[in-house]
Amino acid sequence: MTIAPAALLFATVIHSALPQITVVYPRPAPGDTAIYIDRVDSNFVFGTVIPADAGLMVNGMVTSVQPDCTYLAFVLLDWQKRYISLCAWVGADTTERRVVFNSRPAPPPPKQPYLPLPRRVLLSGGAARTAPNGAYYLFPDSGTIAYADRWQDGLFRLPLTNDRVVWLASDKVTDGGSTDPPKPQVVWKGDITIEERWEILHLPLADPTLYRITDSDAPNRIVVELFGLVSHLDRIHYPPGLKQISEVIWDQPEENVLRLEVALNGHSWGYKIEWREDGFRLAVRRPPQIGKKLHGLCIVIDPGHGGSQAGAIGPAGMMEKDINLAVALKLAEMMRKRGAEVILTRSADTTLGLTERVALADSIGADILVSVHHNALPDGANPFADTLGPSTRYYHPQSRDLAWTVQWEIVHALNLPDEGVYYDNLALARPPFCLAILIEAAYIMLPEQERQMRDPRYPERLANAIADGIVAFVKDEKYPLLR
Repeated sequence: MTIAPAALLFATVIHSALPQITVVYPRPAPGDTAIYIDRVDSNFVFGTVIPADAGLMVNGMVTSVQPDCTYLAFVLLDWQKRYISLCAWVGADTTERRVVFNSRPAPPPPKQPYLPLPRRVLLSGGAARTAPNGAYYLFPDSGTIAYADRWQDGLFRLPLTNDRVVWLASDKVTDGGSTDPPKPQVVWKGDITIEERWEILHLPLADPTLYRITDSDAPNRIVVELFGLVSHLDRIHYPPGLKQISEVIWDQPEENVLRLEVALNGHSWGYKIEWREDGFRLAVRRPPQIGKKLHGLCIVIDPGHGGSQAGAIGPAGMMEKDINLAVALKLAEMMRKRGAEVILTRSADTTLGLTERVALADSIGADILVSVHHNALPDGANPFADTLGPSTRYYHPQSRDLAWTVQWEIVHALNLPDEGVYYDNLALARPPFCLAILIEAAYIMLPEQERQMRDPRYPERLANAIADGIVAFVKDEKYPLLR
């Protein structure tokens, strides 16, 4: 998690004599000369004071200075004065500092593109929400034809059924050339084929349509709802040699909605939907054939941030991008020794987009994607809560058990509070084609947790814990009180 991107510390020393005050946060973002924060009642301030035995007050509140010279305060903000005052002293030597801040500027209101409504539209991807400010609900494929009947706050409303709608950003919607809604397509048959590590359910359809896909491990299944379809599905062909797909059950729960329930013989290892000239394809990944040790398992390790994206930062100046990379390199080394094929999204301090990271994992056929991060809090959150520690994030249920197993190992290796596991809509946790988790190993903004990260042994300890969690999941070892 990121407080605000930065590559350099923002520090000012008022007097040349001791003590010296460094403020790491709040600080300007790259390219800014001013400090912007969210409009909150209280906020955290952290950095360093030299020497360690200096006294320190932040907005009139006595603040402890740690033996490594770091400090962390949580103070009330005065939005009339709009500055935070710091005063440090050693004997008669005193340093004073003001950190001037302002509220983050509001983005300009979106402009409605010219498109007479209601209108048939062509979609180019994106994420469709349950409301203009709602959660992600489905992810349209490029080339999908839909119908828009309203515009609000930069998004078009797309009806799915009489009772369900989604909202998609304007830049993903173009004119479809007609005021008529798309005619429902009719599906008559389906067939399943086997292609290398995939078992593929195929429906002959002329045009991509909106769909929603989910998975479950109780029981093991994948469920797809396709909108704008009428089902006359009375034949599905099952070839010999299927290992993962057990059965396909269809239903028409609402008008123009086809629901497919794909029952699996075991735990889901991933799936994806493709639209080709011959129609709709749901590709279900076969489980990896793991031999001695972890031979046959392909893992992509993603060190979060990098290059111009520094990520979060600690009071002593440690950059999240650097500790993420150090841990990822150790983890890659350990997993290779255990027999797995390992690919790193980056192996140096380079800038890489989220889409590029996900595309790499897809292109090489990853079985598992692990994104390594270190955490920070948003403006206004209390940094002295006693539950701040490691957490692991997943999005699809197929990745939940992996998240719990890795989380258990990390907590016991680092001896920090167990923050638990989150279902979280994050780009690196969202790929459905493999098992994907994102780790927030510790809070880099907390002095005592950053201090642990600065221990040269830390990358190896954390990497070993993650590796043990992956091995335990693959071997289906049951840990106590995982859920």
